[in-house]
Amino acid sequence: MSRAFVNESDDAGDLPERPISAHPNFVTAEGVHKIEGQIPSLESARREAKAGGDNAALKHAERDLRYWNQQRARAVEPSRSRCRTLRREREPAVR
Repeated sequence: MSRAFVNESDDAGDLPERPISAHPNFVTAEGVHKIEGQIPSLESARREAKAGGDNAALKHAERDLRYWNQQRARAVEPSRSRCRTLRREREPAVR
């Protein structure tokens, strides 16, 4: 990779926020568990970056933490009856 296009400082600059949908975050119980698993590992990465003075890693960890905390707060486990209703609405009528 050419060094001409690499930022010389440790600063990552302003990272764009990860997009959050305006729609509910429908997830299974397993999905909620996976989301909840991301948060402690990102908190650990944030602590390590802060202790090591790594500004780029710190910004990444903080941005990802905001994203996963928002995803967890918006998580909705759809009920089975609602899933069956949606499936029936999409199935073509049998004549």
